[in-house]
Amino acid sequence: GYQQDRAPALSGTLVDSPSLIAAGGAGGGFGQGRTDSIFWDRWSLLENPNTFENEGPDLRADRHTIYNATIDPDTAFLGAEDGLRGSGLGVLNPPNDQTVVISHGVEGFEDRTQDEDLGGDYEGGGFDRAQTGGTIAFPFGNPSTGPDGGLAGRSIFNDADVTNNFWGHRYVWDGTPGLAPTLITGELSAPSAGSGGGASGDMQTIFRFDLDGDTYPDTINMLFPDPNFTGGGYTARYFRGAPGGGGGGQVQLMCLGPITLGPAAVLKVNGGAGNGGDSTADGVAQATTSQVSGSGGGSGGHLVMHSASGLNLSLIDVGTAGNPGVPATFFDAINNAHSIQAIGGRRGWAASRLPADGTFSGEGNNDGNSTYMVGRGGAGASGLIQIHVPNPLTDITYHATVDAAFKQYITDEDLTNPVISDRQDEVLGVYAIPVPFTLVPFFSPESQVQSAWVDTGLAELRNPANGTGPFPDFLDATLGFEGIDQATGLVETGANLVSPGSIAGSDAGAGSASFTNYTVTITNPTASFGADLLRNPMLLEGYDMVPDTTQVTPATFEIVDAVSTASPETLVLTTRVSDGPMALIASTSWAVRTKFFRITTTETKDRLPSSASVRIQFQGTEETAPGSNVPDLTAITDWTGDGTTTMTDLQGKRYIRYRITFDIDALDSGPTVDKEKPSAQYLKFPWGW
Repeated sequence: GYQQDRAPALSGTLVDSPSLIAAGGAGGGFGQGRTDSIFWDRWSLLENPNTFENEGPDLRADRHTIYNATIDPDTAFLGAEDGLRGSGLGVLNPPNDQTVVISHGVEGFEDRTQDEDLGGDYEGGGFDRAQTGGTIAFPFGNPSTGPDGGLAGRSIFNDADVTNNFWGHRYVWDGTPGLAPTLITGELSAPSAGSGGGASGDMQTIFRFDLDGDTYPDTINMLFPDPNFTGGGYTARYFRGAPGGGGGGQVQLMCLGPITLGPAAVLKVNGGAGNGGDSTADGVAQATTSQVSGSGGGSGGHLVMHSASGLNLSLIDVGTAGNPGVPATFFDAINNAHSIQAIGGRRGWAASRLPADGTFSGEGNNDGNSTYMVGRGGAGASGLIQIHVPNPLTDITYHATVDAAFKQYITDEDLTNPVISDRQDEVLGVYAIPVPFTLVPFFSPESQVQSAWVDTGLAELRNPANGTGPFPDFLDATLGFEGIDQATGLVETGANLVSPGSIAGSDAGAGSASFTNYTVTITNPTASFGADLLRNPMLLEGYDMVPDTTQVTPATFEIVDAVSTASPETLVLTTRVSDGPMALIASTSWAVRTKFFRITTTETKDRLPSSASVRIQFQGTEETAPGSNVPDLTAITDWTGDGTTTMTDLQGKRYIRYRITFDIDALDSGPTVDKEKPSAQYLKFPWGW
């Protein structure tokens, strides 16, 4: 903006210099959530210019009591803030009487006008007009005329959905019984960082000359723009605005082991504070409190805390927790540690002496960045904090006074439940600001794959007249799934090897077989196999042929094809080429063992070291209604092998699904990069009718 100064040929006083206020710079954009910067009350001198008179908060609840009373401040202040406009409408052609203090109207550089929508401006209301009830009465002015504030920096997020404002993946559960957690992919395709705030406006004062000889000073618009700018022309003084605060950076902590925070630890990716521009005051006493404008704070940055083991917050004492069953009072006794921070920078100051000059009652301190202070800068948006751990329930440890209560709260007082996502984030909000996202690790000692629902057959075929049921029969004597512990679902092992399956067929001196490299032809299969396997020889695929009934390794040969003929009666079995030729198998002593999955570790078949584990579990459900052909998601069985159920719960269920969980740190010795990593080559799950 620009305004008049004394005419050097005329006696009198300066223009009312404290009212020389240009527009504020905008805050830097990042997050879309609450603008935590304006609520923060722990600003230190190390983080702020020494012209800032207090530690915050910048939202003056004592002056603007409309907030909390009729407006929720948590939803009123979101993302980055605009800067506020400069001084409003004043006297464009004041009389030639320099003993009169000139009104504080400021022309805008762009349009060379004062704000046409403002009357006497702050007369009777002060430069930070109180907002105490009803609706906001602050005169924001015309959006184009006069010195306009900067527009808030845009958020990095494009859509209005704040639940996906992160990088990575997140499981979300709202506490609905029987409803499985939903996997959500974050909107960011890569980690990001904060953005800086905008610089604040400059102010130029112009000498008013009587160039037309009518004995009155000419209109300042006749003297602006000054072609000589600051030297030898009409410019009396030039005041510079302040540069904006820098954006918070990007920090990634990627750890195999746990992340542990000490009692005094603080992690910050905060935005830089806005600042005040040059002082317009002549007096030394006002030299630091007559800022021409305030710049915008930078946004918070992006902090990623990622551990394949967990997060240890047990050393941070946050007080005690209330009754988890009463969420409204649960956190009443909790002290917010906020050891992890990604808040934006605070608003830059403008003319901070004005609120203390008696304009409004009860004001006793300088405050140039209150919510409705003319010319102040905008606060920077909050950044993003995301915490990645394998299992939030078991892998995050809190102080002993709150650990049990927090974990009851996040599971709705049932530790067998999944974690309720919003409650988990709320608990971590005690330690972090803004409230963080709890996310799935990018790497972890555990990984898991889960199938879609498998339809076992049509409803009218599930209860044949010649059967006793229930059908399908997942515990069929011939086809029942083997190889896992029914209490845990863990793959059974011995001596770092997968335990052998039961014998499905053997020579026992009765069969006649001829072997080639990868094929065996059995000419008397009924002496070695049951009728069910011969009726449907494909059931043998995946089973192992072994040299004899006792030997399992190393000479096992996976059957990849089985064909039977009735005349002559033969069974031809073909084995996997990668298992090698069957030269070690004698034609008079052999066996076929059941195998429903194949585990390989370090390229060694059937190897499963004690440092790792593989867990296989199943769930079943019926259809929503007869003939609907849709799985009923409200009546799903518990995962078999979770310590509470057995495979009998699956009996007769039309729909079935499985999941396989791998853990390379089964001994809890700490994940390292050299841990052996098992893999599953296939899984087969037959059932009988």
